[in-house]
Amino acid sequence: MGDAENIILFPYWCEKELERFKLIGMNWKKLTHTNLKLRFVFVGRWDCNNIDIKKYSKVFEKYGVVSHIVLSTPQSLSRKPTRHDFAKHMFVKTMKYINRFSKSNDGGFALWMESDVMFLKNQWLNKLYDEWSKQKNTLLMGHLVSYKNDTDQIKRNFPNHINGVACYAKNIIEYIPENTFYTSYRAFDVIVYNHLVKNKLMNRIICSEQWKHQLDFDCNEVEFDEVDSDKIILHGCKSNKNFNKLLNAQIKDTA
Repeated sequence: MGDAENIILFPYWCEKELERFKLIGMNWKKLTHTNLKLRFVFVGRWDCNNIDIKKYSKVFEKYGVVSHIVLSTPQSLSRKPTRHDFAKHMFVKTMKYINRFSKSNDGGFALWMESDVMFLKNQWLNKLYDEWSKQKNTLLMGHLVSYKNDTDQIKRNFPNHINGVACYAKNIIEYIPENTFYTSYRAFDVIVYNHLVKNKLMNRIICSEQWKHQLDFDCNEVEFDEVDSDKIILHGCKSNKNFNKLLNAQIKDTA
């Protein structure tokens, strides 16, 4: 697996999200079996300066380098910003930071985590890296959201895209002009995917079958009983019930 450094990004805006990340860190050894070189980056929204991050981030220190940034206040937010606007600014600012301070040509990726994500197999990270590395110069890898893959009875005019919880090239921001994000009302993941496709870079996108997307088109949690055995990572544990259910199941499996 060489000297590639893979980055796990933990974006947060409140302590509830950090508590989830801490639970993952406390159980990292059981949840993740890997020898990959890792860096964990906690990314605070611009209004999170008063949160004591150390008590949440220190649990990851034995597994890789831990960094922490709090993003600067954006100057271009509208008077009535949406949740997409907040996430978009966080994504752009974070990827500019990663592009500036990481080695982008070492073959590693940056995984944009969220607090409603859970790993389903302890080899999840190795399997992601193996899939990412099957082709050279991958820019984006994750779950393709489409009417073929996801349920939307109304069939709204919503473009295909890779869900934002995905693996990104560490220099992804070099391929998408910053203004492209801020002149669109779309979410950052829709913008990233469709800009790459429009610019004939589809061959550098991997639509992975290893992800389970447990959200509807409005990003609401979809209830589930079982998870397909071939999936390695699940996005959509909005409720504590489902998050803790999967966490406890994974800990039990590796006990």
